[in-house]
Amino acid sequence: MDDGTRAYQLSVLAQMDEIIRSAVIRRLKGVRLTVNEDWQKLLDEQLGANAQLDEGELRARSEKAAALKELAESRFSVLIGPAGTGKTTALSVLCQQPDIMNRGILLLA
Repeated sequence: MDDGTRAYQLSVLAQMDEIIRSAVIRRLKGVRLTVNEDWQKLLDEQLGANAQLDEGELRARSEKAAALKELAESRFSVLIGPAGTGKTTALSVLCQQPDIMNRGILLLA
């Protein structure tokens, strides 16, 4: 370093950084996908449609449907949220769709 202290470069990490960076940039430059699914209906099928759902659950399902649309059509996306908010359920609905299964999806935790 400039002040004379030793510094160590982790070349393997630098290589992985470049591989990941270039893959993400390629995806971000790509055209958005078109996936024609009724996400609300698919969620209701997965979770069970119930006429007596409270307002909070209806809002949560609506948010999940919007998130699924964005996840399906984005070339690169991240789904985050607290435990118990339905992330795994939403991803299972997403991954079961033929368009998604045929094109492939990479899930990282």
